[in-house]
Amino acid sequence: MTLSICVPLTALSLPLVIKTESNGGERFKAEARSKKHGETCAAKLSCFCKQTWNLFPPNGLDKAKAECLCDANINCGGHQTSLGFDVCADGAFEDCVVGTRSLGLRCENKHSVKHWGSDMCLFSRKHINFLNAAHSSTKMKFPELRKLTKDHMRANLVAGARTNAHADTMRGATPNFFMVEKPANDDKISFCLLVRMFPNFKTSIVLLDGELFIPHKQKRSHLMLTGLKNDNPHCFVHPTKHMEKLEPCGDLKGFIVVGTKGKKMQVVSDEHVVHPTTETMDSIGYGTAIELATQHPATKPFQMNKCCDKPDVWHTFAGWKHSHMMAPNCDHRLRRIHVFHRPAREETSATRTRTKQKTGEPANCTFMAGAAGDKH
Repeated sequence: MTLSICVPLTALSLPLVIKTESNGGERFKAEARSKKHGETCAAKLSCFCKQTWNLFPPNGLDKAKAECLCDANINCGGHQTSLGFDVCADGAFEDCVVGTRSLGLRCENKHSVKHWGSDMCLFSRKHINFLNAAHSSTKMKFPELRKLTKDHMRANLVAGARTNAHADTMRGATPNFFMVEKPANDDKISFCLLVRMFPNFKTSIVLLDGELFIPHKQKRSHLMLTGLKNDNPHCFVHPTKHMEKLEPCGDLKGFIVVGTKGKKMQVVSDEHVVHPTTETMDSIGYGTAIELATQHPATKPFQMNKCCDKPDVWHTFAGWKHSHMMAPNCDHRLRRIHVFHRPAREETSATRTRTKQKTGEPANCTFMAGAAGDKH
């Protein structure tokens, strides 16, 4: 006699996998939709970038090199000294546009608002479509940064500058956006912006000749480091060549050291927070910063320089955190657009080096051997 036992399918411990044609078809359709969406976004971005160049103010740049320097109302103050117009030979730009100009969806600071009598200067109002196109294209290229309000967006228009190595003034934990036009002749070398990935200014601790410092800023002719003097934070000005002697020690996570103020240092969050006044910024001691940085040991990056050279696309980098300059032997005559944000509405005095009114000697900093201050 044969005994037959029926075991229900649900009683089996082995999982049941059923492959159907519909599963593969749905996956294929999803991949196709994703690909089409990416192509659509790329096409829209390309359209926005072309629109931005088409709306580039044709007659808005200050062609005289003297007008490109140290005019707080139209050129972001002394920042233009880093653009290197004064190292260009006279008569070298007879057949091309040369100069720089600043505009934005909101004035640079209260001084500019008072000067223009409005939150936006007349030049910016005239070219509002250009500003909106630049904002739309950067937002599409970097969707993770959409929370950056366009109310604080500004742009620098540049053509013909041999940009010197420098780090920007820190006016918020926001990145820079950079785009260069394509050369008319493909045989020509395009413009390339070199971004040095070490040191990380304002967000790290470095070692120089056995002492710990917080790298503060690189200016045109010198390097600024924050260290200790008489047990208080103090700014030391070194020759630029000392950049090569710096060794990484640790990273500051979560905040940015803006500058020294009294016996402490002003700091801001590394998130995109609006600071209408510097009085809202927190302060910490130098020892606290050193202690926090040692919890996050750092090493030099494998690739020291980041190259931003592809034309007609937006590149991004932290201009206040990393030094940047024009690569040698590239075409500096090409037009460039630099977009940035100013959520910190006023620059804190903690970032500035001051001199004594009568003698001109440094009041809150020490110049080390071989260091020289900017003449502009």
